[in-house]
Amino acid sequence: MGKIVDNKAENKPKSHIMFNVLVAVVVVLGASLAVILWQKSLPAKEEKITGEQLALSTISFVDSMNNDALVKRYVDCNGKSETVEENQLAPNAWTLLAYASVYDATGDTSYVSKIQGKEKILNSFYDQIFFEDGSVDIKILYPAVMMSYPLLRSLEYLKGKGALADEKSFEEKILKAIVYISDLPQDVNRQFSHPQEAAMYSNSLSYAAKFIDDQEQIKKLKDMSRFFLEESIMLSSSNKLEMCWVYLAQYNLDKSDLKADIDGFINELEEFVPVTVQPCIEALLRSYEDTGSKENLDLAIMLNNKLVQTANEGSCVNNAFKSGSQVDGKDTFYISDNAYEIYLLSRPGIKGGAIR
Repeated sequence: MGKIVDNKAENKPKSHIMFNVLVAVVVVLGASLAVILWQKSLPAKEEKITGEQLALSTISFVDSMNNDALVKRYVDCNGKSETVEENQLAPNAWTLLAYASVYDATGDTSYVSKIQGKEKILNSFYDQIFFEDGSVDIKILYPAVMMSYPLLRSLEYLKGKGALADEKSFEEKILKAIVYISDLPQDVNRQFSHPQEAAMYSNSLSYAAKFIDDQEQIKKLKDMSRFFLEESIMLSSSNKLEMCWVYLAQYNLDKSDLKADIDGFINELEEFVPVTVQPCIEALLRSYEDTGSKENLDLAIMLNNKLVQTANEGSCVNNAFKSGSQVDGKDTFYISDNAYEIYLLSRPGIKGGAIR
């Protein structure tokens, strides 16, 4: 008689085997689902954006503040805005700089019509300065010269590119006003109440020297620029918040390395807002472009990234930076501050790097 063999172990029901497999699959799926849910619970990584990309998104805000007649100076969280006819020079000048800088950075010809629109408006201001009898409207002359610096920077980016309707005429009008100021005795030039004002005059005169060949006239421009710079330094003793405007004027006139001064000033700042910090960023960027200083570029990038983060926090207006000013107790968004930031974001050293 053959040996009896117990086959129970080898002959377990198939349903029992399938059950074990199903349990294993459920365990694996459950673990995977747990991992997915855990990953979703983590803070989302903020998408990186370059300076140029942020400039292009912010320019939509600047566009929305412009129309054929008047430019809105600011808008607040409630939609309140201000459009004042006699205050149109500054927002138009800064807007032209934003358009010129982005056009220089991208080559996008869609900006040409916007550039020429601003050229036409700004020409109308400069056409009112000089009368046929040789007399001058001082009330228009001084503001025009103060705002000539962003226009000269715009000319530098647009020169020879055919973006302006009449480049030669536009340049001549701006330089004529600046030269007139430089030929006046220093003691007849106006007194200032803010360092920023005097510094902006200094910027206009020192930068105009780049467009002029006459050495005697260049000396006059630089001498008057230094007069305005000294005025701004004196005024800054009682208004430290505008020191960055003084530093920019110092760089334009003397090409000074101001990294240590800017670093010290920024470390003492309690409020980080565009109008206070932007000229320091520009001075550092200009130094980087002129000398290749990596240290100055690194500080410019750090300051700009902090400014973007601070000015964007809790923003109630799409694609715009808060200016830190208070109008009726509300956060405000000034076109000039946003246009200045577009210019900085689209410059070499910042335009290709990650901002946030």
